[in-house]
Amino acid sequence: MLEENKKETDEIKLVPYTSRKILLLIIALILPSLFSWALFNFWNESLSVKIIFSLFVLICLSFSILGIRLAFSVYIKFDDKNGLAYYNSFTKKTISISELCSCSKTENGLLVFYKKSTDTKETLPYASFSNYFKNLDLLEEWVSKHSLVSQPMDEDQFWKIIALSVENTKTPDKQLYYIVEKLAELPFKSIVSFTMRIHALLFKSYNEKLWCAAYLINSDSSDDNFEYFRLWLISRGKEAFYSALNNPDSIIDFIPEDFDSANGLESEELWYAADIVFHDKVEVDDYIDYDTFMLDEANYPELEFTWNDTKPETIKAICPKLYNRFWS
Repeated sequence: MLEENKKETDEIKLVPYTSRKILLLIIALILPSLFSWALFNFWNESLSVKIIFSLFVLICLSFSILGIRLAFSVYIKFDDKNGLAYYNSFTKKTISISELCSCSKTENGLLVFYKKSTDTKETLPYASFSNYFKNLDLLEEWVSKHSLVSQPMDEDQFWKIIALSVENTKTPDKQLYYIVEKLAELPFKSIVSFTMRIHALLFKSYNEKLWCAAYLINSDSSDDNFEYFRLWLISRGKEAFYSALNNPDSIIDFIPEDFDSANGLESEELWYAADIVFHDKVEVDDYIDYDTFMLDEANYPELEFTWNDTKPETIKAICPKLYNRFWS
């Protein structure tokens, strides 16, 4: 039967298997007894032997006390209000809901990854829960439920991060790592929601007129190029993004002075900001709740194009300034 204790907050308590408790108690009692017997039988030996066996008895007694405490004082508690708490004989480890990242099942039990604000530049720490506990699948299910993120980052917060990165850096690489540093200060779910906001903005900017501008500037009409172009547009900030949505031809005002036509205007690296924060230990997409979040590539609308590269006049009608600069 499941050993769990539910309260008003639906708190669940997982405890060790009874058989393992008994085994631990047996070992905890037998070891000191064996060494006590050995000490008694060798008591007439030299002083050095007596001292050695006495130390062994003390060590075993210590392990015995620890074993007894482990058998009765170790348990896991978790609920939707207080998060996860793990109690052993001497310490208590707590992980709040906002810190939960993911979990991974292994042959020996379950690893629960979490993010502490003090570990912003380190590999994600984790708590290890062995098969010593009953019903670890309940903990796995609970962590998985709370790992999914359904809402993108607040748009104002997102644009503030982008604006600061534009103000404080001069190159795409430095901008990326500035963003990474800012994200590293945030809880796990906020980092995932940052990527979701990128998804939402890409969804909002998926239109044929903006695609026309991307084609003129980058001389490439592929899906990937259009995506990387919109990522560049997002990386330029809120004003550039919404100005381009209202009038794609306005992008000409945001083209950098050192623009290199060979490289075009792309910012694929913006996609990887969250992955860099997590040192590629987790896949951000695995923690997006796609059952409720629908602003992703899979739900892009079908576009009807009013321009054609075989009819330059249709391109010029949409982006006259960009046409005059880039069409040749």
